Formats: sequence, structure tokens, C-alpha cells
Amino acid sequence: MDFYPTMLAAAGVDQPKNHTLVGVKFLPVLKNTAKIERDTVYWHFPCYDGRANPSSAIRMRNWKLIEIFED
Repeated sequence: MDFYPTMLAAAGVDQPKNHTLVGVKFLPVLKNTAKIERDTVYWHFPCYDGRANPSSAIRMRNWKLIEIFED
């Protein structure tokens, strides 16, 4: 998910004129009003938040690969 454009859309805030965004709004997918148009989705969670360890994942069609770096 492209967080910045998605959070702007969720908050109803227009994109700042001085920011160039290359991300895609993912809000319709979260609201179940659209399907993922990408064949493959990648995400990376690089930090510790007290509940989870750093991890990455790739989803392609019905397959998902998750790597938890501390396991």
C-alpha cells in the first residue's frame, strides 16, 4: 500500500501542490469498493513497535511469502 496518498485520501485532504506523488491510492481496496489491480503486491515493515518484528512480504495471485527477520 502506498501510505501517503492513501492516508491523504482517507483524511479527505488534497495532495500538497509542492509534493510529487508517485504512489497509488489504496483506499478503495480498503473500503472493498475496488479490487487490487496489481498482479503482485510487496510490503516491508522495517521497524520494531513492541508488538511485531521487522518483516517483509510478497503476494502474487493466491500465493504469499512472508519473511520475519527475527525468526
